[in-house]
Amino acid sequence: MSFLINNQREKYFSSGFETAFVKHTKKAFLELKCGDFFQGIKMMKGSGFGLTPSGDDFVSGVLLGLSINEKLYNKDLRTLKKSILKIALGKNLISNAFLYYSSTNAHFKRFKDFQYDFLYDFENLKPSLNKLISVGETSGADILTGYILTIKHKFGI
Repeated sequence: MSFLINNQREKYFSSGFETAFVKHTKKAFLELKCGDFFQGIKMMKGSGFGLTPSGDDFVSGVLLGLSINEKLYNKDLRTLKKSILKIALGKNLISNAFLYYSSTNAHFKRFKDFQYDFLYDFENLKPSLNKLISVGETSGADILTGYILTIKHKFGI
């Protein structure tokens, strides 16, 4: 989903399914950003590729980003995260576990290492970033995309 940050990445999606996925994802993100936030979450749910679909990974990243926004802006976003979790849970047990733990601010090690370097040790960010984006086929990159866009667009604030 890094094409949401850098549209030049869209050129790597060429099959009918892939181009439909890009179009759907961009529409869902626009809904998140400018329309009905919760409808955007619903549209992301279960969409895309992988054992944990890209849309679920993206929503996990949104939840993790909201935890940072809580700290940055001194806001309590627990109710928002619970609402997102309720919408995002589906039939994929692995996705559901990631979503649940992301909603409770419980990070897996690769994300925790990345976040620490991102916030406190930026000079050494590259190794932890590479480890995070190597998770799954696209899971790490999709989580990171949701996280970055949540911080950038100040979701929940």
